[in-house]
Amino acid sequence: MAPTRLNERQLPLRDVFSVARVLAARGFEVTRTQALTDTLMSAENPTEQEIDVLFNTFDDQKVRFELSNCINGKAHSVGRISQFLSLPGIILEQSRFTKTLEWYFGELLVRRFHAFSAAFGVELAQNPNPRNGQESGDYDVLAVMGDSNLVYMECKSGGTDHEQIIKATDRGNSVFAVATIITLSHKTTIDLLRAQLAYKSYPGISSKLDVATLRLKGSKDSTVYAWHNTFFLPRSGATAEAGLRTILRLIALNRVELLKGFGVDDNDYDRLGFDLNPSS
Repeated sequence: MAPTRLNERQLPLRDVFSVARVLAARGFEVTRTQALTDTLMSAENPTEQEIDVLFNTFDDQKVRFELSNCINGKAHSVGRISQFLSLPGIILEQSRFTKTLEWYFGELLVRRFHAFSAAFGVELAQNPNPRNGQESGDYDVLAVMGDSNLVYMECKSGGTDHEQIIKATDRGNSVFAVATIITLSHKTTIDLLRAQLAYKSYPGISSKLDVATLRLKGSKDSTVYAWHNTFFLPRSGATAEAGLRTILRLIALNRVELLKGFGVDDNDYDRLGFDLNPSS
């Protein structure tokens, strides 16, 4: 007799492998997380279809840009966001837009990359920064990936600087995340990142590391920037999916090479399907 297969309705993976449970197993106590009602859609108990509209609105970068313009009183196309505006309980506030962006990236990891669960706006008890002992602050997005590793994402809607990058990396390190991913606005270029980090040591590593540009071969839309275990997702293409696909492959590559006892060199990237520091 073939083994019985459990579907997600029988085994709610988001609950069994929740961020709070995985953090508890690591000795952390979650004191607060944001809920869907903290996003632009404040309605209680929305339908799955309504949640899909919210997700699809943020999944299309052009539509998301129009919505941001609408909230900030700038010129925008009403037609592109009309379906979203018809959702129940919509509150057009910038703070809620930011929270919705955090929710979206966690949901993206669950829907497209089979993360077990994600949580946004996460606060922890007694969680000092591993470098200076100060409180680490809240976590924009934490996700339990399908291999049970924890990934931290920090969402930047404006510019960023080296202090913010190091603080974000520290937050990821403080919960033993396998990687920290920072989403960038259109204002942040690879040249700016390299200039900001040129004389900075990676947290926990004494040597200075260059910021690399990496992408999957034949896919310009998959371009990301890597600074050791901190990855930057630039604002390019219609969605963030291609860039995240590159980052997750790089995370897996780094872990496999670490288990083998070897580091990743430039030849490994080329051999395994990546373009390293492409000229265009």
